[in-house]
Amino acid sequence: MPVLNVKSVKKKLDSILEAVQGTYEPLIIAGEKHSAVLISEDVWRSIEETLYLSSIPGMKDSIINGMKEKIENCASTVEWENYSYVDTL
Repeated sequence: MPVLNVKSVKKKLDSILEAVQGTYEPLIIAGEKHSAVLISEDVWRSIEETLYLSSIPGMKDSIINGMKEKIENCASTVEWENYSYVDTL
């Protein structure tokens, strides 16, 4: 994991932000007393979604079982009018 000090980050912030886009590698920004980690927004959103899905009881097993299911056995359409997001909360 690359490490940059705060002074170098201040000088090159735009290019650093561009560099973390499209990569899953975090960048450590080290200050004199504290450090932080910089990741792209896409990576952060992916982490948030993973944490959310992992917090739902049984979701992990459901995803694993779904991945094992043969595509021929899957529904070709979804009856969205019978599905309510509120019911899943």
